[in-house]
Amino acid sequence: MLAVATHLEFRIADHVVVADRVKRRVQNTIASVTIMSSSSSSERECFQVSGPREAVLTAEHAEALMRPLMDEKNVSRFRKIKLSDKSFNVEAAKVAATAIERLQGLEVADFSDVIASRPEEEAKKVLEILCNSLRPHSLLELNLSDNALGRRGVAACAGALQGQTRLQKLYFNNNGLEGDAATLIAELVLNNNRPSTLTSFSIRNNLLQDAGANALAPMLAASPSMTELRVASTRFTRVGGLALAKALLNLQNLVSLDLSDNGLGKRAGVELAKVLKQQSNLRFLNLSAIGIDESIAHVASALSHNALLETLDLSDNEMTAADAKQLAKSLPHLPHLKVLLLESNAIKSAGACAVATALRAHKSLTELNLIRNEIKTDAVSELIEAAKDLSLTRLHLNGNMIKVEELNQLRGSFAEEVLGSLSDNEEEYDDYEEEEDEEEDEADEDESVNQLAADLRKQASISKE
Repeated sequence: MLAVATHLEFRIADHVVVADRVKRRVQNTIASVTIMSSSSSSERECFQVSGPREAVLTAEHAEALMRPLMDEKNVSRFRKIKLSDKSFNVEAAKVAATAIERLQGLEVADFSDVIASRPEEEAKKVLEILCNSLRPHSLLELNLSDNALGRRGVAACAGALQGQTRLQKLYFNNNGLEGDAATLIAELVLNNNRPSTLTSFSIRNNLLQDAGANALAPMLAASPSMTELRVASTRFTRVGGLALAKALLNLQNLVSLDLSDNGLGKRAGVELAKVLKQQSNLRFLNLSAIGIDESIAHVASALSHNALLETLDLSDNEMTAADAKQLAKSLPHLPHLKVLLLESNAIKSAGACAVATALRAHKSLTELNLIRNEIKTDAVSELIEAAKDLSLTRLHLNGNMIKVEELNQLRGSFAEEVLGSLSDNEEEYDDYEEEEDEEEDEADEDESVNQLAADLRKQASISKE
């Protein structure tokens, strides 16, 4: 559905309502309303409050902004309302709630970042007022991200979740949530339906830890229609990771999965490989920095079952050359792959060459990231040869151990905007060689010391005899 923004209905400046058709410049704008219109006359519109994020809306501001919603002609006009990036005080929230409650056919509510700079008690009251205004509506999508919630905040938002038997998309990103808040979210969702109707759930950048992952696991297991799942940067470790991975075994329709920046652990990695084997529709997969140790090899092997995959991120997983070779075996089964990110691993030249060779048939590949992988000069020719058949717009090779001559060879083979910076390579190469020499010297010294100790023990034994 194509949406276009029409004229600004109202603009609030210096506590004065200014109609859009007034021909003078408005200074110090606090907020405005944008109506997003569908290109299809049969589709309803989006009501969006916009303007500087730092402004706090008062009741006077809210009355002017909500005026289109109070018009009887507009009671069924809007399918979506977006109040995000505006901070409401209690009185402004009451005005907005009155307008929202009377709407008919509202299905999408975006209340992200609506309590910035508000004291905690006031913030919770604002959330409660706004979310209770959604009780009369049968929602398909709800976004409560970027509000400092905690369990008390989630409880204040309960009115927006209770009784939502059609809810498909739910977002709690960057809310400062801990395990007890995740428990309440799962309870609210499952009290509506079991199995749940969720198709998209995102709860990235929170403090869930293992308790939160354990709490979410039953909810996810009871969401068989889930297609998009993002549980990234939530600080769970092996216990929570295993519970979450086992829950995902109940999902078979994932299109997008992001578990990045968590510590799943080895056992969870094995279970995750089983999950991937049943995802024939998967197109986006971010498993960067998931801490599954050597079970990354199981995941790399399982990827051969994801034939529609377009974006794959396995960065920062301590992948070895052997792991990269296992990945290379799966790559021919991923003909639609466009982006492959392997930054900050240790696949070395052998792994890079294996991956590059496997990618030769991937005409659709546009981005390959091999930054900081201990790749040496001997892999450059293979990388250049493989790239000849690709449509790369970005090739990231910085932070490796490539000498000046081969760096110049790369620069001669690719446009500057494709390669980007290569400034770290030669210095890293020299440092690495020095470190290797130092390690060899230390090993020689250790061997000499050990031999000397053995000789002394032998001499002592002979003396005793």
